[in-house]
Amino acid sequence: MAMAVARVQSLFVTTILFLGHCIAAAPICDARDRNALLTWKQELADPYGTLSDWDTNPDCCTWLQTRQYRMTTCDSAGRITSLIMGKGLEYKPGPVYQKANGGVYGAPIGNLTQLKKLDLRTIYSGGATLSSTWVKLTKLSNLTLDVLVAGPLPVALLKAWPLQYLDLTNNDLNGTLPVELCKSTLTILKLSGNVFTGPIPRCLSRFPASSFNDSSTGPSGNEGLCNPPLPPCS
Repeated sequence: MAMAVARVQSLFVTTILFLGHCIAAAPICDARDRNALLTWKQELADPYGTLSDWDTNPDCCTWLQTRQYRMTTCDSAGRITSLIMGKGLEYKPGPVYQKANGGVYGAPIGNLTQLKKLDLRTIYSGGATLSSTWVKLTKLSNLTLDVLVAGPLPVALLKAWPLQYLDLTNNDLNGTLPVELCKSTLTILKLSGNVFTGPIPRCLSRFPASSFNDSSTGPSGNEGLCNPPLPPCS
């Protein structure tokens, strides 16, 4: 009898320790990242309450998680490393967009300094320019933006980001393509659907023509671009 009691007690203690380990291992979001996103939310119109979880759930590492969709991913310290607000978010249950047209887009995102992946394809900007605060995203390797941002590509941002994947399809970006795009780490480049002009830097000729002019993604744009892999400049 005594041995049976001891076994039960041992099993109970082991279970408690295991559960304690699981709870301790679960990332609870860093207050800096939560405050950054809540500050950005104040700049957004959310008429359908799509982002209501941001107000009621204190752990930003678990915001809007489903089998098919994971908005945020955190590291073991609770810092956000991935923020995905892509296709499909507009149906959960309605669209979210920047309140003011023009201006600067997403300045508080610059405080997510551990961010490695950023995918924004539904939070439309109304023609805003990219915030200079994004220069602090020095770990950003994967960026997808389809939010109608405008203006030239900021050179300072391109210098700061260790990009491997860059998809800026279907925005209103203009000007010439800066040579700062010429990163040896960059393996995927998608710039179609903008209004870039001028010669493509020689270092970018390694990418296919569809990187600059792809009608399969909508209006191909970039009619003023020239040189390989597109036709030569006149």
